[in-house]
Amino acid sequence: MKNYWRLFLSLLFLCSALSLQAAVKSFTESFVLYTNSEGLTAAYNEGWCLDGKGSGTFAYYSSRSATFPDALTDGTVTMESDWLDVKGANNNKGAVFTVTGISGLKLAFQSGSAATRYVRAVVSGNSGTNITLLGGSDANEAGVLETSDLIPAEQYTITVTSWAEETCTSGADSRLYYVAFIANSQNLPNAAYVYDSQYSNYSITKDPVYLTLVKSFTVTTIDANNYNSIPGTYYKERLKEYDLVVASESVASTNKFGIALSNLVGKVPMLNLKAFYYGSASWNWASAINPTAGSTGWNQIIVSDAFKTHSLFKGINFDGTITLFDGTAKTSNNVQSYTSPKEIIASDEVLATNASNGYNAIHEHKQSNGKNGYILIPLSYAAIETLTPDAKTLITNAASYLAATKSEYTVPAQVENPVISYDTDNNVTISCPTHGATIYYSKDGSALSSSASVYTEGFSLSTTTTLKAIAVKEGMLPSEEVSEYIVIARECGPQVLDPERLNRGAIATYTNDGMLVNWRWLATDPDDIAFNIYRDGTKLNTLPLSSRTNYLDAEGSVNSNYTVEALSAGKVVETAAALVLEKGYLNIPLDRPQGGTVQGSSYTYTPGDASVGDVDGDGEYEIILKWDPTNQCDNGQNGSQNYTGNVYLDCYKLNGTKLWRIDLGVNIRAGAHYTQFMVYDLDGDGKAEVACKTAPGTIDGQGNHVIMGSDDPTADYRGTYGGKKGVIKTG
Repeated sequence: MKNYWRLFLSLLFLCSALSLQAAVKSFTESFVLYTNSEGLTAAYNEGWCLDGKGSGTFAYYSSRSATFPDALTDGTVTMESDWLDVKGANNNKGAVFTVTGISGLKLAFQSGSAATRYVRAVVSGNSGTNITLLGGSDANEAGVLETSDLIPAEQYTITVTSWAEETCTSGADSRLYYVAFIANSQNLPNAAYVYDSQYSNYSITKDPVYLTLVKSFTVTTIDANNYNSIPGTYYKERLKEYDLVVASESVASTNKFGIALSNLVGKVPMLNLKAFYYGSASWNWASAINPTAGSTGWNQIIVSDAFKTHSLFKGINFDGTITLFDGTAKTSNNVQSYTSPKEIIASDEVLATNASNGYNAIHEHKQSNGKNGYILIPLSYAAIETLTPDAKTLITNAASYLAATKSEYTVPAQVENPVISYDTDNNVTISCPTHGATIYYSKDGSALSSSASVYTEGFSLSTTTTLKAIAVKEGMLPSEEVSEYIVIARECGPQVLDPERLNRGAIATYTNDGMLVNWRWLATDPDDIAFNIYRDGTKLNTLPLSSRTNYLDAEGSVNSNYTVEALSAGKVVETAAALVLEKGYLNIPLDRPQGGTVQGSSYTYTPGDASVGDVDGDGEYEIILKWDPTNQCDNGQNGSQNYTGNVYLDCYKLNGTKLWRIDLGVNIRAGAHYTQFMVYDLDGDGKAEVACKTAPGTIDGQGNHVIMGSDDPTADYRGTYGGKKGVIKTG
């Protein structure tokens, strides 16, 4: 059972926000539609479920049956814990889904406790083709309904109800665990959806733009956070093979991969939903503006008379004004806009303006040959879940319109892998067989982020480390990332420990005076380091901050998104998104050890001392926490009923994920003065170690006994000496 311990962490080590991931990851395709209670609700709101939302139809339960079927594979995902209660007969119609472009259907269910409760799935095609799937019997009340013989391009209506032939009664129900539609990827155009998994409050399962696109496209999700680096930007070449690239608003305007998308305009059809890419620090196309939240028309656009018959507005009933957000998010940005366009888009056709401030909203950027079109529909993610049906129709129209402009594409060649070489004197050289390629490398094993160095000449190493390198060249796909672990023999003697390799650790904390932004000044920062602070893409400070690592934004709120930009020699060397702490602290779930009884003394566990260190090398602190039993004793005391419970050391990430647990065993007596521990990167490999006293019986975080020489891990050295009970005098 999990317990929650509220940790009030000091700013020193709370400044460890979301860590950067590796710069090089492969793209993955996803074809899943709706598979859990949250997804089914979203599906209904998106128009997938067209009927059956009557009384009792959408009742969700929190437990899961022992007969839950095996997980689906091949691009589908199973429901994890909830199910849909499907009523039948006279109660209501059950769950109804309408889908297009699928080649198969798979449903997992368990019938109710009565033998008369079964599941029926009627699959009706719009050309008259019908398939009926029946499941459930007296002997088998759980199963899977499946078909893979649908006509791919046809539209189908799937009706799921309970059935029991003539004995079916009102209220009969069955539990539907998941619905997976097998996508017909061959007959659907391919779209790349660029988003950022680390964007504040973002969830792709709740993103109506993404959920709208999957109805008409085979969508590949591209997490810009994985490519937010100089080498990562070269992966934009892979996007040219898609029929459409959609740039979500849920990517920071300072994200390097997002900035690189401007180089794809005219080379692949693109639908951009973020006006703030247009700023001078990103694409430098115009000045982006958010109208005042809640003002008249801030959720609407006005279509120019000349473009009311444009394909974008097909199927939308309007007389000039279209409502894109339903107006319920009155304190959030809705429709974005831009003004003062630069030469590149100054002559573009403006199809619609913002109904609040009159500035440009939707514009189309055409190539002279009419191929690989570009359209901006600026939608703020802050209120994205309040998009109207007209907005979703607009997105669908724009996606189809742009995909039709796709030109032929030839997959470029890939840069050959760099080669890391070193000699016995620890001199290192890095080369690449591809002529003209640029090599980026890191010497500390860290991801090849924006701080990676450009290789120009050989260098020598003085400490054991992991070298990483990648080679890039414009117009080619990046090489694979290569690494080499190089061991440097040290001479005995005093050593100076390396500083921790932490990330910027930016946080934004709510205070009565506004949002307080804090960040780290790293030991490895150059002497001329300075910082800029951005809220929602707008710079807050007039001059770079060079003497402090905090900034109070009196106008900010917990809904604001903050970015810390580091400068050196007048150039941007790093950007870091701030973790917003709405209440000024993090709640971290803990896994309390099971209590017990020893020598007649019952005990439970309470959290004790804690320390921090980056144990996995991701630049973010983990918490090392000691668990003390309630029968712990001081050094000079008898043990309560002779003995104490075991002492544990847990390692938690800041999101509550427990990485491991150390059991110090029966021979380490529990008490405030017995177990001190230190957490630091003692060997300089970029990952912190934990140092403490152990004994035979100690089990490390991997489940292995910690022993020396001929130690017996089962030995018990506790006893009674001189009237002192439970103390350890031998062993």
